[in-house]
Amino acid sequence: MLKTGENFQIENKKEIESNKDIVLKLDNFEGPLELLLYLIEKKKMKISEIRITQIIDEYLSILEESKRDNLDIKVEFVLIATELLEIKAYSILSFEKEKESEKELKRRLEEYKIFKEVTKDVAKLENEFNISYSKKEGRKITKVDSKEYNLDTLTLDDVYESYKKYLSKQNTEIMQIKYERTYILEDEIEKLKIFVYDGIKTLGEIFQRAENKMHLVYIFLAILDTYKEGSIDILRINEEIYIKRID
Repeated sequence: MLKTGENFQIENKKEIESNKDIVLKLDNFEGPLELLLYLIEKKKMKISEIRITQIIDEYLSILEESKRDNLDIKVEFVLIATELLEIKAYSILSFEKEKESEKELKRRLEEYKIFKEVTKDVAKLENEFNISYSKKEGRKITKVDSKEYNLDTLTLDDVYESYKKYLSKQNTEIMQIKYERTYILEDEIEKLKIFVYDGIKTLGEIFQRAENKMHLVYIFLAILDTYKEGSIDILRINEEIYIKRID
């Protein structure tokens, strides 16, 4: 019987434990999605390629190990465990709902992975501008709170790849640095809405407005936030990505 609670039922537990290269602890991970991403990357697979059932037992094994070590388990880890067990049950029963549940979890993993990468970019740039240019006061940076983005995975991947291309391009170009400029997400959202107000714009046109790498990160976050609230749409026409205002 599959259940959460005091005892997780793990298949092939000995095989899983013998294959572990390191001892994993929940404290090493910010949350359950990060743990799932680690397990997927350990198998050298993409999120789109893996079957969630391939990592369920290992995830539950780590939770069980934490319980044996008398470590507190955050409720979000248990909630994801419940979802994983439901997916496993659906797979055994050959229910169509397994595909829907797995697709939804993969979407959340894709969103988390991309937002995590953008957060790394922000942290890297904060460090770069406040240490490399220490003769000045340093760039003033407004922190961005972590959010969940309910976006279509394929469209989001396209936008993210375009963003990374422009970020890489700015590494090779000399750009004007405005030390005292403060970037605020709400301001960038408002500017984006004004920019696309009079018609459809290419993603390239929007990214080209970036003054530097930090500004590009905030423009990208503004696109995600504005798309989430339903004010813009993201379209692919031929090989070009467009941003369109929704009336």
